[in-house]
Amino acid sequence: TRYEGKKYGIIVDELLHQQRIVRKSLGEEARCIPGASGGTILGDGNVALILEPTKVIEFYKRTA
Repeated sequence: TRYEGKKYGIIVDELLHQQRIVRKSLGEEARCIPGASGGTILGDGNVALILEPTKVIEFYKRTA
């Protein structure tokens, strides 16, 4: 991801799988989660957060 002219990357341990999802807006209580831009309900009923890479980078830069 490019942010302010620099390249950034996010390291993950493992990519389990990919799937199509329906993005849902977060409620007011969850808006304070750094980097989260939404959520989805997975096929098994679990809830997953959707991260926005640029928001994660902005949070990291503010706290570093």
